[in-house]
This record gives sequence, C-alpha cells and structure tokens, in this order.
Amino acid sequence: MWARSVPFVATADGVLAPKVPALPDINGNFSKLSTTGGEAVPAGWQFLPSASGEASWAVDRSVKLSGAHSVRFNCTKAAKYSGRLLSTPIAAEPNRTYQLSAFVKMGPHSGDRPWIWVIQVDADGKEIMHLPTG
Repeated sequence: MWARSVPFVATADGVLAPKVPALPDINGNFSKLSTTGGEAVPAGWQFLPSASGEASWAVDRSVKLSGAHSVRFNCTKAAKYSGRLLSTPIAAEPNRTYQLSAFVKMGPHSGDRPWIWVIQVDADGKEIMHLPTG
C-alpha cells in the first residue's frame, strides 16, 4: 500500500474536501499605499465610479480594522450602483471552494447596503459573470 501526503479539510458533515490553496496577498487591509494622480490609494486596488452615480473614495487613516488604513466611499447621487472598488485579479482554480469576507462600516445616513460581488473574467479581462446576480 502506498500513501502520499494530500492536504484536506473535514467539513461539518464529515466529508473530506481538498484543502483550499492560499490566495495571493491582495492588500485586503489596505496597509500598502501607492500614489495615483497625487493621491494616496491602496496598492492593488482601483475605484471605478458608475456613469450615473456621483461617488468618490479616499484613504481613511482614522478608521481601520486590521491594517493601518481603510477606504472611505462617499456617494452623493444614488444609482443602480455608484461605483466599484476592485482588487487586482485573483486566479482561482476550478472546483475549489473559496471564502470571501469583508468588514464594512456604514454611516447613519446610508440609504442602502453594500454589495460584494465576485466578478468572473475571461482570459482577455472581459467580464462574463457577476456573483451574486440580481
């Protein structure tokens, strides 16, 4: 009999599943900054405002969770979506389970809840699916 080392995790229902590979560091706590157009922005992230919404973003050094900074998002005109805060692309393996988490603090006058989307792109970077849909 031969055996080899195969990393796995036991799920709550007792099923053995392959261990999820570690994802690259995407600067999720916004600790690393770069400069774009004279403004300090989180390295590896970009903000894309929608055509119909009026929104902006900035590094906030007064509010943070696990890093040295957070990102403050201000929307002054409502729209279907007011903007997107995008990380650098993350290569995912097919048939693997990944866990995404975020910490969001909302102001007292926030009119809607934030959405966290996973955007699937093809080899050319063209968007082909948003999860969740709706």
